[in-house]
Amino acid sequence: MLSFFKSQQPPAILAFFALFILLKIPFFIIGVVPVFPVTNLWNSCDVIFPMISWWNVLLAQLCLFAQAIWFNYLFHKSDYHESSTMLPALYFTLLSSCFSAFNVFSIYTIVVFILLMLHQTFITITVKESTRLECFNVGALGGLLCLIDVHFIVFIPFLFLILLVLKPFRFNEYLMLIFGILFPVYMALSYSYLTDTFLNIANFNFSILPQIILPKSKIDIAMLIIVILYLFFSLISIRDIFYSIGFRRRKNLYMLFVSFIGFLFVIISNKLNDLAAISVLLIPMSCLLALLMLRIRKKRIGEILNAIFVIVIIVTNIIRAVN
Repeated sequence: MLSFFKSQQPPAILAFFALFILLKIPFFIIGVVPVFPVTNLWNSCDVIFPMISWWNVLLAQLCLFAQAIWFNYLFHKSDYHESSTMLPALYFTLLSSCFSAFNVFSIYTIVVFILLMLHQTFITITVKESTRLECFNVGALGGLLCLIDVHFIVFIPFLFLILLVLKPFRFNEYLMLIFGILFPVYMALSYSYLTDTFLNIANFNFSILPQIILPKSKIDIAMLIIVILYLFFSLISIRDIFYSIGFRRRKNLYMLFVSFIGFLFVIISNKLNDLAAISVLLIPMSCLLALLMLRIRKKRIGEILNAIFVIVIIVTNIIRAVN
């Protein structure tokens, strides 16, 4: 099955669509699961359309399908691998099927779309000489994330670090990045002033020390351990890419790791950690797992690892749906 998806031929695309439907059917039976509210400057937001379960799940699946296709495009545009393949979309779908909280149309669904836009803007910066507009867009997207979830404030320094990784220091580009960050904040303050809306400063509540809250479900704990193990293997397998002759590939990989660390800080800064918050790691985790499967030299080992991952996800989702 793994070798079948290592192309973008029409049969592979149709097979991906069929597998996507197969993986997502149990979530229509499971329905809407609770998601911890995400705090912003005004109040909080969690699940969107919570009262219409099937409509919420359907919207979530449509968004996840669009995100998988978009991510597959960005993966190849980032030059992480030479071949054209559907594996990035496949592993984005597999990771999004690991937990029920990922398959609910919530504020995190919108956050993932913004993160994909941010990822695409960073890729554009690597190929353009003059990137003042792109730097402003990066800042605006970062500021928008802070308005949606105040805990993304800890990710703002990583925007500057990623820009430093991608390009040599240019003062005007960093200045545009700062203006971009302030622009959504200015618009939000203007809206609050015109509508006389109260800003809740108490929402700036951060955890000084990491607070790891394990899932209550044993199935979720087991799935989380499996994902961590696969990520560990992927980190080991791609260490030689840092010595690759492809300069652009190295820069994009550095960008991937810096963003991964930044997203981890966002998660641990939130005192209400839950599985839905891990969805901000979908992009870097999908990249790492896709690279793991693409770089395994022994075909049989890759097929076995892929089959184990798929079977475990399907079985656990069936158990969730039955229970």
